[in-house]
Amino acid sequence: LKQLSLSWEVQAPFAQDIKRQAPYLVAQALRQKGKNSLTQVLKEEKIAEDVHVSCDRLSPNALFFSIDIDLTDQGLKQVDTAICRVFEALSRLKKEGYPPYLFQEIQTIRKLNHQFQSRTDAFDAIISIASELSYEDLSSYPEQTRIPSQYDPAFIHRFINTLKAEDCIYFVLADPEKTKIPMEIKEKW
Repeated sequence: LKQLSLSWEVQAPFAQDIKRQAPYLVAQALRQKGKNSLTQVLKEEKIAEDVHVSCDRLSPNALFFSIDIDLTDQGLKQVDTAICRVFEALSRLKKEGYPPYLFQEIQTIRKLNHQFQSRTDAFDAIISIASELSYEDLSSYPEQTRIPSQYDPAFIHRFINTLKAEDCIYFVLADPEKTKIPMEIKEKW
């Protein structure tokens, strides 16, 4: 395991907004694998094998936004460069703006996922539905929770502005033999 994780606690206005879903939209944009994407740049520099971006909801008001980078051996020696590339990707997204076509693509994918979810694993579908019901009124569920309904580039831009280096929690998970950082504490288990 060689992983770099960057995590932010999402501010309440963005965590609570289920119509615009800025954190999920930004996560999807950063997951892209095309030309000049975060993943492509890190792979070309032989820093990473893959990049995962996620939003983990803990409550109606609490959400974590995380970027997890599966590092190569070379990447483990270039953690600062990997972090720099993450902030460059965020800066590029802020500068270029969030493309309307990507919003429409996400809406379509989410609609299809919702329609076909119950046809796959019933247990997973039930668990997912049960966990989401506390975030949206039953009269509109699941249209708002699962499918972003408002394209608001200014709101997305404001969310990206909250993803600051000083507000981020950084983790590097790797074998101490490879990091050359001595372990000072040992868990009893």
